[in-house]
Amino acid sequence: MVCYEDKDLNEFDGLITRNCQHLNRLLCNSCLFQHVQKVFEITFTDDIYCPEHDCNVKFDYDTVRKILLSNGNDKLVESYDRYVCYRQLEQMNEFIWCSNVLCNVGQLNEGGAQNNIVTCFNCHQKTCFTHKIQWHEG
Repeated sequence: MVCYEDKDLNEFDGLITRNCQHLNRLLCNSCLFQHVQKVFEITFTDDIYCPEHDCNVKFDYDTVRKILLSNGNDKLVESYDRYVCYRQLEQMNEFIWCSNVLCNVGQLNEGGAQNNIVTCFNCHQKTCFTHKIQWHEG
């Protein structure tokens, strides 16, 4: 996504990240923001790469956050922070989301799979830790 507008040089100031492989920036700050915003909003991923030609460097958390903050969209930054936090929690072996789709709460299950029935502290729904679905007998 490139706007092709005449912009001040400060719109192209410096590399996006020191890991970038390109020498000069061709995307202005506004186009860079729009690129990161669209990738995140459409795919809900933190795998966001530099859009500059022949660069393809994956942006780290701080770089994405800095780009999103550049437009002053606090709700978008909050959404990104929440997404990254949830992904980190899901990497923990003892973490599980409540199986009640209306609850949206997760928790640590001490003992992991050894303690297979997890009762949500928020809505009291029982969830099977192994299968990540509502607990049922049989």
